[in-house]
Amino acid sequence: MQMQECSGESDELSSIEDVRAVLKTNEALLIHFNTPMSRHEFGYPQDLHDALANPQWEMCYSTIQSAGLRPTQTDPKTAAACGCVGVVVNLTEAKSLLRVHSGDAGSNDRGWGAGMGSMPSRATCGDSIAGRTTGYNEWYLSNATPIGIFSFPEPAMFNPGVDEIHRGLAAVVEEFCCHRIFTASTGEFHEFDRNSGNWKVCGYGDIIPE
Repeated sequence: MQMQECSGESDELSSIEDVRAVLKTNEALLIHFNTPMSRHEFGYPQDLHDALANPQWEMCYSTIQSAGLRPTQTDPKTAAACGCVGVVVNLTEAKSLLRVHSGDAGSNDRGWGAGMGSMPSRATCGDSIAGRTTGYNEWYLSNATPIGIFSFPEPAMFNPGVDEIHRGLAAVVEEFCCHRIFTASTGEFHEFDRNSGNWKVCGYGDIIPE
């Protein structure tokens, strides 16, 4: 997939549509992950339930495309994220986006500051996706609208003081029974259909509303 940034004469993010255009062009979801670096007291799944309930928190997110690989699928240095399960959000205000970075910005969970990175613009948003210095990038934002839960296939979950936990996609579906559940496989996004119990291919536009 060719990665592009939003075109336009001015590079400033004058509206939320500038940000959404960059994400849509790259078909990239914004996801806040459960990771081994989280300072949450209890870890998975409570950290993600808390993130869902508190969108006003300032948190770090990675942009995930359908061909992205989880840490356990590849060298962690080239993985699309530090974690496997996370909260998918939609941006509704340009001011919600605080900083963007093409790698690890040091924005380690909420309450620890935005870390490194650049002020958001069309160029920096696009470059953070197309020019990743590691496998994953970080966007630091607040007041985003939760859409649902994303999980890579065969996910690993993380809790403080214990090794990673492997519980499978079925456990994610059960633990977040009131939310939409998404995954990515063979270069496509999929959504879990609770009526049929099957995964169905969905497009970026089926996940993020216009």
